[in-house]
Amino acid sequence: MDLNFDEIYHVLINRFRIGENSAEAYRYLCFSYGTECLSERQCRRWFVKFRNGNFEVKRSPGQGRKMTLNLDHLREIIQSNPRQSTRELAIVLNVCQKTISNGLKKINFTNKRGTWIPHDLSDANKALRLSIVRTLVQRFKTDPFLDRVVTCDEKWVLYNNVHLRKQWLPKGQSPESTPLPGLHPKKVLISVFWDYRGIIHYELLPEGQTINADVYCSQLDRLSEQLSLKKLLTY
Repeated sequence: MDLNFDEIYHVLINRFRIGENSAEAYRYLCFSYGTECLSERQCRRWFVKFRNGNFEVKRSPGQGRKMTLNLDHLREIIQSNPRQSTRELAIVLNVCQKTISNGLKKINFTNKRGTWIPHDLSDANKALRLSIVRTLVQRFKTDPFLDRVVTCDEKWVLYNNVHLRKQWLPKGQSPESTPLPGLHPKKVLISVFWDYRGIIHYELLPEGQTINADVYCSQLDRLSEQLSLKKLLTY
């Protein structure tokens, strides 16, 4: 049921005169007319004026907004620009923010934060990438070059991997604490080379050593030996 300003005023006057406080009157309004007819804060303000003998509650500039909302119109506005805040939507639709929030819940819209992406691709960028993919796919039909691609990556491996896991405990019992790993945990660097069939070669570097040009070149030499051996075993 939709109520205008004067109707809400007379309902609250009646609840005040029968001895109800603002909380009871607000619950009555919500139960009888819905939560969008008035906010609890506005109800408290009116009751303060009533108790002070002021029954000439005038419409304030903010109270001229509608209490009802066209959900289909709200959905259209959101779909045209989903980055609007509830405050902006309230101004556009001439309703309060609470009405907007309730309306968004009714049409099952939630507020989610998007993710950052490296680049905003133009239509020309997308067309170029599509052309390259099609060319590679066409080439792969006659020359399975991807089968010859070998990929390499490095990763630090900790000697002691500490995990904070949930614990099953009786109600009221506190879980055991888990100390954080040290600032300089003992670790070793692993280098792995693989192709589409799986891992070809891997190496654990000596403690404290990292990848540089000399290490990488020596790794490539050993990888070449593994590839030659793998080729011989295949034939």
